[in-house]
Amino acid sequence: MATWNRESVAQSSTDTYGDVTITGDVGIATTTPASPLEIKRTDTGDYITFDHNGTDVATIECASNRLSLNGIASGSVVINQDAIDVDFQVKSETGTGHGLFLEGSSGKVGIGTITPSTNLHIYDDTDNVPNIYLENVDSDSNSGGNVIFRVQDSNGDLVDNQIVGDLVWQGYNNSKSGGAGYDNMALIRGRVDGTPDGSDADMPGELAFYTCADNGALSQRLTIRADGNVGIGTTVPAADLEIYASAGDALLRLATTTASALDDAIIEIVTDVDGTPRQARIGVDYSDNTLKLIHGTSFSGGTNGISIDSSGQVGIGTAAPSTPLHVVGNATITGVVTSGVTYTQYFGISEINMGTAGYHYLMNNGMMNASPVGGNSSALGNGTDPATTLDFSAITDGDTEDIIAAYWYVPINCTITEVKALATTDGTTSETLRFHVMQYDLDTSSQHGDLANGVLKAHSADIASLTAASLKVGAFTLDSADLTAGKIVIVTIEADDASDKISAQVFINYKAR
Repeated sequence: MATWNRESVAQSSTDTYGDVTITGDVGIATTTPASPLEIKRTDTGDYITFDHNGTDVATIECASNRLSLNGIASGSVVINQDAIDVDFQVKSETGTGHGLFLEGSSGKVGIGTITPSTNLHIYDDTDNVPNIYLENVDSDSNSGGNVIFRVQDSNGDLVDNQIVGDLVWQGYNNSKSGGAGYDNMALIRGRVDGTPDGSDADMPGELAFYTCADNGALSQRLTIRADGNVGIGTTVPAADLEIYASAGDALLRLATTTASALDDAIIEIVTDVDGTPRQARIGVDYSDNTLKLIHGTSFSGGTNGISIDSSGQVGIGTAAPSTPLHVVGNATITGVVTSGVTYTQYFGISEINMGTAGYHYLMNNGMMNASPVGGNSSALGNGTDPATTLDFSAITDGDTEDIIAAYWYVPINCTITEVKALATTDGTTSETLRFHVMQYDLDTSSQHGDLANGVLKAHSADIASLTAASLKVGAFTLDSADLTAGKIVIVTIEADDASDKISAQVFINYKAR
């Protein structure tokens, strides 16, 4: 083996170029090379220097089991050949597995695989879970790792609904009819939500969350729009949070499983425009299984709100209602309290002689009155309906004490539900009767109790073929069912012919409103 050193090498004033062939191992700075070429030094520094015209200098340094390429001011380190696709591979420690692989033809990178199917493919065929860490240990930077999706449209600015990037979850399906393979199971999609107008930071976007139901396809479940509105079951939420169900109930559930009176399922509503919050809470109180609407933050007790217990009883000012509606304190009601009970008002006459055919006669307000008001002289004229204004001054026997017997003063607003008539006669001639229910304003300035502004409320169909010992029931048509408090209601009877001894009753069923 030949040994060279600096002193033994002759220097020539003329550069000589050529090929050198050496048989055996070559050592630089060592007499015992263990490989065809071994470069050794005991201090730090460059092992190999590359000099291009004295301007572009690069070195290879080996220190601390690290191989470094230094001094490359610009450009890049190229591992390939021009016009030849050469793969780059870093194997695992054992040499049996695959560490890092760069496919020369496509530029795809594989970690754990030499057949990457995407630009970056991480593969593990063991029970280990492949992970990606983006770690920033500089706590002062106020920043962590970023995953960024970018899209640049070569045709111009991005357009509404253009997809920018997807995060996709897939599962391997061995039972697919078309052959085993991966199927999508969930997806998060970022896309344009609006039209970028070219101004700074004008890139409106939304996030859409998809899942795949059993035996179904990917479907959009949750959407966060560019304006911040969140939709569940809808892609166009019209509020800060909108829950929509195309079928069945749209259900928002708040649940807690902690057996503690301090752990209730509560919705809190807060308004704060001046630094002082105004708030209320609604939820189920664990302590007494009561639905409560409370003003403030103290949910237990419920004396300052509304409570509905498990049986449906409502408490106002109490958390323990003992009746369907239990109010502790004063109550002000500006409208009518309706009980739902039906009441009946009666009008009747007995053995009236219908002196004039086609005339309307007043019936008495009561169950069994013996005679018509004012006698036969109380006829209200003939015609289809009673007159809208009634002047009783012309009635010879029309003193107020007679006329008032026919009036029903309506004390509260109410609604007629049904009107019927019961009629009979002792005459031998067949009779036909009809009835009218009228509402009037009372003229209190008249000593006779005159009526004005009459409105037809109900009328009967013809009760025909009345003869001796004939008792018939007639139903009414409701023309205007609502009665107004403070008005006067009268009922009139009319016959087609003059007759003898006709008796009748009218029943008005009504409810308060």
